Amino acid sequence: MPHHDDPVTNLPNNRLEFKERVNRGPFQPKLQIFPRTTFGNKNRSFHQQYYEEFPWLEYSPTSDSAYCFSCMMFKSNSLNIGQSDEAFTTRGFKTWSTSTTSFKKHQKTKSHFYSTESLSNFHKKSIDVVLD
Repeated sequence: MPHHDDPVTNLPNNRLEFKERVNRGPFQPKLQIFPRTTFGNKNRSFHQQYYEEFPWLEYSPTSDSAYCFSCMMFKSNSLNIGQSDEAFTTRGFKTWSTSTTSFKKHQKTKSHFYSTESLSNFHKKSIDVVLD
């Protein structure tokens, strides 16, 4: 059974539980060894150092994939409709051979910008104002 903060679990529908989930921040488990996937003739995996360079990054041990915390939390923001990157919000990203490049590209997208802005505003405003 996945951890309750694992990105593959459904977000809470209850406003207070959602607020608690947002306040806990990205799910960033520290594993001794992350699972390896073969790409061509090389074994690749998620690296714990990614958390330092990309603090918005979440990792799911259940699906062995990475997600964007702010985009996951605020993908339904009206500014993101039709723009969210499903690799970072729904399917999970796991092409480890291009991870750093893909993470840098994602953090420059409009949907990431709007989600990060929503996250920042969430911490500044009451939950009722943010969700309305």
